[in-house]
Amino acid sequence: MTASSASSDFLALQEQLKVRNEQFKVLQEKFLEQRKELFEAKSGGSNNDFMNSLRDKLENALEKNAQIENAFAEYQKKKECEVNEISIKLKDSQDEKSQKKEDSYWNLVQIENLLDIMTGIDRTDICEMPKEKIDMRIQQTMESVEEFRLKDLMTGYFTEVKLIEKMRNLEVEELTKKLESSQKLVEEYKKKAEESVESLRFESLMTSKIQEKINNITESLEYHKNLVTELNAEKEKGKKIEEGLEDDEDDFDDEEEDFDDEEDIDDEEEDEQEDSSDDDEEISDEEESDYEEDEEDNDN
Repeated sequence: MTASSASSDFLALQEQLKVRNEQFKVLQEKFLEQRKELFEAKSGGSNNDFMNSLRDKLENALEKNAQIENAFAEYQKKKECEVNEISIKLKDSQDEKSQKKEDSYWNLVQIENLLDIMTGIDRTDICEMPKEKIDMRIQQTMESVEEFRLKDLMTGYFTEVKLIEKMRNLEVEELTKKLESSQKLVEEYKKKAEESVESLRFESLMTSKIQEKINNITESLEYHKNLVTELNAEKEKGKKIEEGLEDDEDDFDDEEEDFDDEEDIDDEEEDEQEDSSDDDEEISDEEESDYEEDEEDNDN
């Protein structure tokens, strides 16, 4: 309990004692008034009902007065104990006052040092200094700052510290957001790079396959081109033979041509035989068709 709270309790106790004294005076006056009424009633020869009523009132008043006196005695005894306890606490608080005062100045010195560190004025933590320097700093502050200014100075310093801390937190949040955004971009670029690598691999594979097909087609075209050239040459040669413009070749060539002609004749004969067999088959097919048509007509 602090000195101020102990003093307020002591004053409250004094006020309560005054109230109890006033209550006791009022009850005492009522008792005297009722006793006077009772005496007057007896002297005047009033009726018994009135006397009984006064007697009851008097007994009630006496009983209440006794209760109040007992309660007040207990209350007074209790408050005496509380007063003694308050006195002890007041003495203890007075003994601690100087230490608390020094603690208050030490808190002020620490918050000043914290503010200097946060603003970059001083980077030295006062708590890491030797005790002699700390005591000297506290003493200097006690001499330069009046005690009644401590609360206002502490409040102002705390406000500045909270403001700086808020700004630092905002900066940290902003940097955190930027870092998270950068990490997301890195992940996206990494994913795109992986996709690009896969796409390049696929394109490379497709390109090689397409190139292979192109090479095959080119070879096929070259082959067909040569074949067409040979066929054209043979065609021109045949035309020249038909027109009689080709020179006579040597006997060996003539014999080969005769042999070729004989083979051609044999081939033509075989072709004619095949054509005749084909014609026979066509005729037989036509006859069968006509026969089937006749059968259908007969049926009709």
